[in-house]
Amino acid sequence: MPVAASAIYFLNLRGDVLIKRLYRDDVGGNMVDAFRLHIMQTKELGTCPVRQIGRCSFLYMRISDVYIVTVVSSNANVACAFKFVVEAVNLFKSYFGGQFNEDAIRNNFVLIYELLDEIMDFGYPQNLAPEILKLYITQEGVRSPFSSKIADKPVPNATLQVTGAVGWRREDLVYKKNEVKSVFGAKMLALGVIIKIPVPKQTAKTNMQVTSGKAKYNPSIDCLVWRMKKFPGQTESTLSAELGLISTMAEKAAWTRPPIHMEFQVNHSPPWTRPPIHMEFQVPMFTASGLRVRFLKVWEKSGYNTVEWVRYITKAGSYEIRC
Repeated sequence: MPVAASAIYFLNLRGDVLIKRLYRDDVGGNMVDAFRLHIMQTKELGTCPVRQIGRCSFLYMRISDVYIVTVVSSNANVACAFKFVVEAVNLFKSYFGGQFNEDAIRNNFVLIYELLDEIMDFGYPQNLAPEILKLYITQEGVRSPFSSKIADKPVPNATLQVTGAVGWRREDLVYKKNEVKSVFGAKMLALGVIIKIPVPKQTAKTNMQVTSGKAKYNPSIDCLVWRMKKFPGQTESTLSAELGLISTMAEKAAWTRPPIHMEFQVNHSPPWTRPPIHMEFQVPMFTASGLRVRFLKVWEKSGYNTVEWVRYITKAGSYEIRC
């Protein structure tokens, strides 16, 4: 969003600061005084929601008995800035039971500061979806006795909402075995299936068992390579492996006459991070997207007899599985 907020203030109707958050160092901490003096104490408070004082612009909006003031020091997209404020208020209401006023802010100022740190980074808006933020900010707000609990919406894929990427699996999901299951039709075959499972560089020996195909350890690429010539649809194959790792610690000692002086050198390898599992395969007469060609006609001016046919094939491409 092309707006970088330098600061955000929450004021009551008297101009008292309820919450303030400075995101950038291009404005001073006394900017709220300029807002009180040049805007709140004049008759122009309700005439225009955007005012420029000096080199800063003040974008303000009144919600209930609270003024939300956004201070920017550069040319900003005003519509996007107000959209951010509206979405932020909706987020606060989802935590406060539908209420947003001075009392709700005073009762939940700690939670508001935590939310402000999440929804804006160095002045740039981030994700404001309540169903996403509630996954990792689980603190419940102090609700007014007159507020009613809002029904929680179904939680979508958080990774997809935040980064646009597809999450591979939950963090607490662990399989004891490496299992591969085909999800295409039972009458189809995947050909040339190769699965490369990364292992630590310190691997010294391996013991593997597979239900189909062959598997071996390739030390040149630090992977277990599992090959299957054919993999029928709607079937499952399993690989079980045990690894033996060499020692990763080396000690050297040098001894001289008394007084005894010892020198040690200990080399620790960095912790191993699990690279993705790489797969290679192709499935003839199958389209992962479900695309089907219903009609095909070829126009040949020379009178050549053409044979019309369509071939479907799905290839792995860059296919990786995160574990």
